[in-house]
Amino acid sequence: MFDFYYQLRQKMIDSMQNSLRQVRQVLGLGVQELSDIVGLTRQTLNNLECKKSRMSAAQYLAICAVIDYYTRDKPEQYAAIQTILSSCGAEERGTFFPSINNNSLLKNWFLCFPDDSKITEAFSGNRKVITLKEFEGIAYSHKIFVDDTILRQEGFDDWLRQVSDIMLDKGNRFLIPLKVIENIQGGILSPDPLTAGFSQRGMKVLTGMQQSGLMEIRGEKSDTNVMGTFISVFARFKHTNRLALLTQNEKLARQILALNNDDLGGFPIYVAQFAQGIGLREWDAAESELPMGEALNGWETIEL
Repeated sequence: MFDFYYQLRQKMIDSMQNSLRQVRQVLGLGVQELSDIVGLTRQTLNNLECKKSRMSAAQYLAICAVIDYYTRDKPEQYAAIQTILSSCGAEERGTFFPSINNNSLLKNWFLCFPDDSKITEAFSGNRKVITLKEFEGIAYSHKIFVDDTILRQEGFDDWLRQVSDIMLDKGNRFLIPLKVIENIQGGILSPDPLTAGFSQRGMKVLTGMQQSGLMEIRGEKSDTNVMGTFISVFARFKHTNRLALLTQNEKLARQILALNNDDLGGFPIYVAQFAQGIGLREWDAAESELPMGEALNGWETIEL
């Protein structure tokens, strides 16, 4: 099972291990000195730096505590460590470190666990409402994609519970690009409390979808960003599959709807957004003021 919070924490540990020697040098600590402080033998710390053994969560937390202590009054030193953690080993698969907030690595660690704290969000608009009966037809005939903006939307999990039986009865699952998950993971550590709260909600929704068997994760190394991935995949498969996208992002909705007016042919793409207490509403391109403009399966097909 793909544990989203675990994956985020593991990427943080991997990045720390990949940059441990540089971080130790920035702190001005020798191998023996750091090993004494964190309660490890010199050989154990050497093995971690040389990647002969894998860093544990307990070791990571001990090192984070040392970094927090030594840099508490040295913002320039903390900034240097942030740069190292964000870039060291960037070419290796799985290395990742979101921007550090609150000048505390320990605080960032504890942000990477479920949190249902106060989050509110409003919706406005008057687009056509999609009834559950109409959605049943979409679930029967379409490949349905969702992005990070709708996963973060307040009340979307309640709507998912309403349609879960429909999706399962039709043998369908929501398709979620890996870049969408990475966006949500990164947002959890945002310095903006509202963004962090939205992302925590999105992670909770993802976990619920996974436990209910309602989702399929897809991704490839060539995927660059969320919008680029959606446009590429929809342009590629619209001539062989009926596609639908659920998103709150007006720019993305506009770009995807534009594919209905080009030379690609194929089936028309259905795009909708979510409104709490109402359900899905259709996006209408004419209403937008924007200008035109391994354990994972890839995009060779979108069959489940």
